[in-house]
Amino acid sequence: MILTRQRLAVVVIALTGALCGAAAAREEPPPGGVLPPARQAQRVALLRRPGCREYEKVAEEFRSRAQAAVRLLSVVPGTKKTLHPWLVRFRPRLIVVVGQTAYDELQGVKGLRAPIVHLLVFRDVVEQGDPINISSRIPPARVLESLRLARPGIRRVSILHGPSSRAAREAAEAAALELDFELDVMEARSPAQAVRMLRRLSRKAEGLWLPVDLDILTPQVLQYALGLQFRRRVVVAGATRRHAEQGALLALDYEPHSLGRRAASIANRYLAGHRDLQAAPGNIRLSVNRGTAQTLGISTGAFRAAGAEFVQ
Repeated sequence: MILTRQRLAVVVIALTGALCGAAAAREEPPPGGVLPPARQAQRVALLRRPGCREYEKVAEEFRSRAQAAVRLLSVVPGTKKTLHPWLVRFRPRLIVVVGQTAYDELQGVKGLRAPIVHLLVFRDVVEQGDPINISSRIPPARVLESLRLARPGIRRVSILHGPSSRAAREAAEAAALELDFELDVMEARSPAQAVRMLRRLSRKAEGLWLPVDLDILTPQVLQYALGLQFRRRVVVAGATRRHAEQGALLALDYEPHSLGRRAASIANRYLAGHRDLQAAPGNIRLSVNRGTAQTLGISTGAFRAAGAEFVQ
């Protein structure tokens, strides 16, 4: 993909599922040490909602590897008006945005000349110019294959998603056909409807997949799904490592430090004058809840062989 100087912006969107919180938008001090003048001229603004563990890991790795003067800005809902004057003052050559909240707040900010790469966006992205889009979703085949690590004979899997995840559903249907799964698709328009659909989950379902969906995958929906897992022994594949920590048998997501490295590599190439940039996702991380596996009578040997990380 060829990117022009006026049309690139770096937007790094990290994973959901971490606990977030902050009081106000504010600039944070740079790390210790003074950058050489040539590097100071390569300014990068890194926007993210603070207090999210995964977001901070992405930001930390990016700052450690970017050949630029990187400044952090904490962004929470309702801070759109403060973004424009801050960006005008800082005059970044690139903007890095970590998390859906920061991405949403950036939308509608006028006069941005800084360059844009999208990474891990879970709602539809408003295309600006010709951005690099680094894949935000785990390949469905990897999820289904991981469920087979838990139960080799599994075939009947249900997937629960909202209207904004229809593209993910279509990819899941194609993967299920190729891997000989029977996929039961449940599309909910709200968290309340999602719970109602889970109550009517087919008795034939052997697995339940909850892909990232910021519109319906609330803590209440997750807890109801986990209840089904233990009452009916329906193995649950969650959307993030945090879901595995909360009790889902397994979850696949992108390892945050690898995302920071990928984003820094793209930023460094752009700042060095390259315009033909290839985006790549980070490393996929398989997290398995050891306690849940024991409760469900599932051997962890296949997970170990697959390089899974165990929680709990």
